[in-house]
Amino acid sequence: MASSDAQRKRLERENGVRWSELHDLVYFNLVECTVIDPMHNLYLGTAKRIMEKWRSSGLITDAHLAEMQLDADKLVLPEDYTPLGTKIGRGFPFMKADEWKSWCLVYSPVLLRGHLPEAHLGNWTTFVNTCQYLSMPSISMAHLDEAHQSLEAFCRECKKLYKAPFLLPNMHLHLHLRETVLNFGPVYGYWLFSFERCNDILKNYATNRKDWFEGTYMKKYLEEVYQGDLIYQTLSIIRPEHLAIILELAASTANSIATSTSTAISIQFDINAFLDSPEINFDIVKRNKPLPPSALPLALKGEISMDESEYEHLLE
Repeated sequence: MASSDAQRKRLERENGVRWSELHDLVYFNLVECTVIDPMHNLYLGTAKRIMEKWRSSGLITDAHLAEMQLDADKLVLPEDYTPLGTKIGRGFPFMKADEWKSWCLVYSPVLLRGHLPEAHLGNWTTFVNTCQYLSMPSISMAHLDEAHQSLEAFCRECKKLYKAPFLLPNMHLHLHLRETVLNFGPVYGYWLFSFERCNDILKNYATNRKDWFEGTYMKKYLEEVYQGDLIYQTLSIIRPEHLAIILELAASTANSIATSTSTAISIQFDINAFLDSPEINFDIVKRNKPLPPSALPLALKGEISMDESEYEHLLE
């Protein structure tokens, strides 16, 4: 352990890593316990960088983008993908990760044909196929091995097509995604799409840019989180003659309230019906709609104090 700031900085330069209490944990391996985020690694990293390379080298021109935009306007995207609007024709400005994901998995396999040279298109297709495997909620060992081999082939071909300086450490991390999935499971458990989405929500909260904005964020966040629960619980006890007042006060959510009123008041959640819904016509189930609070009602018990003799075990 360093005894001064100067010694600490010298040790950091010599070892290439900063000291942390985590290093004293016998089960902690700094390399294997570091998660590679596929969102930044694949979509905000390589997908964005390779498009910049195509643009700067003249492989994709403004004329190509204009033609691709005309074709993109005719595409119908799956529900779970973010549409790009006019961003393709404008050169992909201010693209977010979910937009690069849409470009990579949906738009590019269709739009790049006829505009990108075959060698570059074939290599890009290898990358797209790999992203499709790695972006699945679950993945088999066979697909994981194929994705790893495809990423290695993609990086080798990039070295031939764009020369060695094009390869950055981020592309080297592609070859460690297999280990990440083996150690931590499919990417849906740790990639940062939901985290970035939450950041976007927090950014849009109005603050006075002074102290205690943390409290403002938390208050606003809790209000929005519990709005749905409040409406659901209110609909189960409200009188019909008062419903018009609720709809007027919550005009922004009037449509969702009106459509759920007929079922929320008269039908209680039935776990057996929910489980049987794939085989029967059950209108309440809406694909990935979250379970209502009544599905798993909380049963709170009285508080129990911990015995003083047990506190010392918390430090073991």
